[in-house]
Amino acid sequence: MFTRIVGALYVGAIVLGLAGCQGQQQSAPPVAAAPAMAMAPLSVDSGPTTIAIPSGVLKGAQIKFAPLDVKQAGAVPEVVGGKVADASQWPASFAATIVANGKWYLCTATLIGPQALLTAGHCVADHGTVSIEFRGKTQSAICSHHPKFDSTWDQDVEDGKHPSWDQRKNGVSADFALCHLPQAINEVTYETPLINPAQVANAKSILLAGYGCYTADKQPSINPATGKPLFQTGYAQIASLPKDDYLYILTGTGAQVCPGDSGGAAYLTTSSSLDDVGGRRVVAVNSRVGTQDNKVVGPSYLSSLATSSASAFLKKWSADNGAAICGYNQPTQCRSF
Repeated sequence: MFTRIVGALYVGAIVLGLAGCQGQQQSAPPVAAAPAMAMAPLSVDSGPTTIAIPSGVLKGAQIKFAPLDVKQAGAVPEVVGGKVADASQWPASFAATIVANGKWYLCTATLIGPQALLTAGHCVADHGTVSIEFRGKTQSAICSHHPKFDSTWDQDVEDGKHPSWDQRKNGVSADFALCHLPQAINEVTYETPLINPAQVANAKSILLAGYGCYTADKQPSINPATGKPLFQTGYAQIASLPKDDYLYILTGTGAQVCPGDSGGAAYLTTSSSLDDVGGRRVVAVNSRVGTQDNKVVGPSYLSSLATSSASAFLKKWSADNGAAICGYNQPTQCRSF
């Protein structure tokens, strides 16, 4: 047996649509994640693969971001080991529906400023255009990758080139993208990136959030009443922190990200209760998860914002686009900690 490293991004046939998974909502309850120490990344020759959109396909995809579905109360537990979130607590969270080559994919994103939408690099094309829908209005946004993100990793795996994980894991771990909205969204409280790595160093757990699946066999999370993806949260233990240019936080026991959670935020919080998350800071972006025998076992791979590399990216992007970011230069409407 071996561990696969897959993009935390749900994929399905376009003919099924989101509503086509409604009948799977009452599946088996979530299972506990395997300890991270047993799931260290292996070389691609030993088995790691990806279900992220290959970069060649992503460039021609139709991508739409929309905010959290407010009609999601009363559904079954979500995130593997988590539960459905209270929509009113997550106004800055968005889901992306991605249509490419007859298939649909799902990602997650977070507003961290009036014109700044944060997601994973493997969810959008570098300098690609996406649609942002909010309260009946649609605008086009241009997305930019972290300059060190290895955007060709998924394409190379798809093409059977077997790129070396050891040689390319640093680039894969810089899995960040920021999308610039030409028109500000002013009606929400934005989430705030955590800047100080010292605050993460002493943390024991992290709150995972996204529009992913809710069982280890990757059943998608769909609201039976609306056919729309559900947003869910769950706490996971921190197993390891970034080192040098390797920007991943790895999780241990607890909740796990799942396909569909890619691009969603992971939070350091002032509470350990899912019913009252209290103050919070975005500490990372959901990137990948370990699977075994096509089941999610962990660890979750989270690209950390509390690193000098990520901070430099956010600052430069903000200056280049004239778009403020909470925690840096956006003074109001930012989530407290």
